[in-house]
Amino acid sequence: MLTSVAVALAFAAMPALIVAAVPQTHTGIANGLNSISRSVGSAIAGAAVATILAARHVAGTPAGVPAIPAESGFTLAFAISGVCCAVACVVVLVGLPRPTAAGPPPVYARAAAGAGRTPR
Repeated sequence: MLTSVAVALAFAAMPALIVAAVPQTHTGIANGLNSISRSVGSAIAGAAVATILAARHVAGTPAGVPAIPAESGFTLAFAISGVCCAVACVVVLVGLPRPTAAGPPPVYARAAAGAGRTPR
């Protein structure tokens, strides 16, 4: 349940963070890319977990009874999810620009400069 709350808060905050980080003229494209990335990532992750659970099932179930996913399938799915999360954290820590004493990174400075403009 805690994970669900964290994901919900992150999904709700992402559009605001994206709007703050890109020039005003690119907010639609950036939010669209975020939405597509979320949809594709969810579809791939769901398919991967379903494949893992289908491949690892409890042996010896009676005839006519659907296969029951084994605990090892869930464990493997969670382990793979944890590795993906760790890789994402490394990408964020290494790939994103960091603010310095001189001011925010250029992408944030451009967004802040465009924040006072009125839309045409």
